[in-house]
Amino acid sequence: MNTTTLTPVCTEEASGTLLNALVAMTLGHEVFIFDDWTHQIGKDKGRNPDRVEQVIAFSPFRAKWVMIQQKGERREIVSIPDYEKDASVSIPILEAAGIGIAPDDSEPNLGMWSATVDWYHTNGSRRWCKCHGSGMLQAGLRCLVASKLGAHHPVPEMLANSMKEKTHA
Repeated sequence: MNTTTLTPVCTEEASGTLLNALVAMTLGHEVFIFDDWTHQIGKDKGRNPDRVEQVIAFSPFRAKWVMIQQKGERREIVSIPDYEKDASVSIPILEAAGIGIAPDDSEPNLGMWSATVDWYHTNGSRRWCKCHGSGMLQAGLRCLVASKLGAHHPVPEMLANSMKEKTHA
């Protein structure tokens, strides 16, 4: 349910909210701002706009990026995990993807972490991806996203702007 303008972002430089949302997308989740989604659902179902505003006002998801998670036959809205900071969530994902992570002692990446993964494309050619990050999880998640979505991936403009605001703040 994406009605916003899409903007390509460099997946190998993503961090914070943007990186967490990209990881959720990589795992097959639909991501959106709760308020926008609720307005659209209310409009589609002919709900009273004042009632929709009340639902948003009292929601713990208000003004947050969320994702849809499949629970058996049901789909439910959940917060996007902080993959970049929560190793208990991220490590199993990175291990399953076969991503190797190590400190990078080469110039100009001294003090950074390096993550790599290689795999075979469906046409039989070998593919390889390497990303860097200030932390182990950041490097690994950037590598996961870049290897699955590519070096540049379109995201809603508001999500892309969350990265720009962070770097210019």
